[in-house]
Amino acid sequence: DVMIFAWALLAARGLRLPLVLAGEDHSRGALTRFARRLKVADLLSDLGRVPHRRLLAVMRAAQFLVLPSREEGFGLAACESLAMGTPVVASRVGGVPELVRHGREGLLVAPKNPAALARAAARLWTDGVLRRRLGAGGRRRAASFTWEAAAAAYARAAGLKAGARV
Repeated sequence: DVMIFAWALLAARGLRLPLVLAGEDHSRGALTRFARRLKVADLLSDLGRVPHRRLLAVMRAAQFLVLPSREEGFGLAACESLAMGTPVVASRVGGVPELVRHGREGLLVAPKNPAALARAAARLWTDGVLRRRLGAGGRRRAASFTWEAAAAAYARAAGLKAGARV
């Protein structure tokens, strides 16, 4: 709903950005009905649940990924998007700020703030230089998130020596 509010704010300013939804609709259609009430349903393309390979292709083709979460653990969708070179606009919640650094791989906004989300989306939509810079930063950042790096970080946190068996 925060994203739909944001898109309605953008449309009111004359900026009608296409919005592609991908994934299971946990709202059971309520989100689309809400978009109709706010007169932005024509901007939505709901792909529904798609195979992972197609999802990655959608992310790669996108101008940017929007992750307006109220809560988020790691933010795997954001990490995959960064790996595709697609910048991210996300809520500053959970582990997302550890993954997406504001101004380096994407733009972070306060959660539950449609106006801030709209400003960040408009900025990325209209600034191709910024999109490309954040996309390149995202590719570099995502490359550091490997199983090897995670195991090494775990070992450091647990006080284990390099190469120790657990």
